[in-house]
Amino acid sequence: MSPLRFIRTSEIHAFTPIQWRGRRVLEAFESLRAFLDAKSNGRLGGLLAEPALASESSAAARSIAWYTTVEGEIVPLVQAHPDHQQEALRGLREALHPAAKWLTDPHIGLLLQRALIVATVEDILLVGDQVILINWGLAPPSAADSEVGLRQHFEATLGRYVTLPWPSAPVHPLSQASPRNGPFSPPLPERSGQEPAPPAVTAEVAPVAPAPAASRRENAWAYTVTGGALLLCGLLLGLLIRFMEARPPDSPVANDLLHLQNEVNRSLEEQVDRLRKALAGDVCAVEAPRPLLPFPAQSPVQPAQGDPAPGAAPAPTLAQRLEETTVLVLSPQVDGLSMGTGFLVAPGVILSNSHVVGTPAPNSSIFVTGKALGGLQKAQLLNATPLSETRERLNTPDFALLKITTGAAGSALPLTALVEKLEPVVAAGFPGFELQVDPQFAALLDKNEMSAIPELVMSSGEISVVRGEGAAPTIIAHTAIVSQGNSGGPLVDRCGRVVGINTLIRLDDESRRQGNYALGGDALLAYLRQQQIPVTVADNPCTAKTTP
Repeated sequence: MSPLRFIRTSEIHAFTPIQWRGRRVLEAFESLRAFLDAKSNGRLGGLLAEPALASESSAAARSIAWYTTVEGEIVPLVQAHPDHQQEALRGLREALHPAAKWLTDPHIGLLLQRALIVATVEDILLVGDQVILINWGLAPPSAADSEVGLRQHFEATLGRYVTLPWPSAPVHPLSQASPRNGPFSPPLPERSGQEPAPPAVTAEVAPVAPAPAASRRENAWAYTVTGGALLLCGLLLGLLIRFMEARPPDSPVANDLLHLQNEVNRSLEEQVDRLRKALAGDVCAVEAPRPLLPFPAQSPVQPAQGDPAPGAAPAPTLAQRLEETTVLVLSPQVDGLSMGTGFLVAPGVILSNSHVVGTPAPNSSIFVTGKALGGLQKAQLLNATPLSETRERLNTPDFALLKITTGAAGSALPLTALVEKLEPVVAAGFPGFELQVDPQFAALLDKNEMSAIPELVMSSGEISVVRGEGAAPTIIAHTAIVSQGNSGGPLVDRCGRVVGINTLIRLDDESRRQGNYALGGDALLAYLRQQQIPVTVADNPCTAKTTP
């Protein structure tokens, strides 16, 4: 699969997510992509841009980051060169030609039709020579209130370029008229009003001579046996009918979603088995102790200062923010398992070190886990800076971006480039020596308990040195305790802003001292801006001197 490419982040406060069967259409992205890809022989697999969704209860729920695997210049279709526009639309119309049949499907048709509704005509993009939709499954509040409004909005956006039938929402009259039909029972079959009931069939019966007495006794016995058999069959048929009525109707979409979930579970179990085998060999793919060793820590979100308003929920503590934004990164390598730390910088987007991700083994996946995610999840590599030798990591960028491919995580950490000597800082992460005695980590790898989440380790210290010259990244030396496995996690101030990403430790044999080093926040911000990742930046000094 081609790497994902960031398109943009959309603020959706002015639009309403379109619903389908009690949930947002956006949440059915994986099923829609698989359906379009299979039905069009791959031509429409990338029509819908991939959304990175925050949970509806999170503060970031009103923004969506959009991604695509298609390469090329990104321009709104309405602004594209007329020749390029017509060529792309010709290909789209040809690929969507069979969609008239798909949209009449009683199950997938309504979902697909709603997915092809975009918020504005500017959300129809031309990427290279392919049409890509962002902000799909969204509509203005005035249009989202009715079927007529949705249809008119579609015709004013994508419908101005392609002609598609408009499927009607299924209506079951008996669901309200018949009291024995519950909300989850299928509607009873009904006869069309245009088809008269078949006429009754009558037949003349010839008179039959009475049977002899012995024959009547034999017939009586036969009738008894036959009647009992019929009664038993009736009981079985009644039970079958009750079972079928209680059974929810099959849905191609539901079956597809279930199939996808089963595949994900099967893949997770296989990968956990690989991780367990890899752990039995080399605990970390990075080099064994030398004068310089990789390491990371974790970062927290900026705490609110001052007392909360009366009646308002108390602000989360610094430790709670770290728990909500820090993840363990597991990247299988050809020669072992690389483990480190990462943290959320945008909804669904994780920052870590490039040397933590390393060079993933063929046919393997990167996994992340943390309390913010609820358990083990796959992550897709968006970008990584070139790997460098251990001694060069203080002079070159060492960053990697991961995207969570299932589920969503809404909390993210703010960043700042403001840092001073003797400033209190906190490091958080998953050091290997702690993981080896963590029962949750053992349950994850030994028992395949994918909901088991290792405990986050936090430590405090202060900044010793800040160095920054020319184009080289700013280097922060600090006294918070870190070790192998902390690599890729942030270093944060007491206000919960990321001031750096823990990257190296240096061991001096003569003095028996350890130096802990993080790449500074200015380097992080430059990298994230280059990758077009929207982040929160704090420009004000931190006045908190104790952990909130």
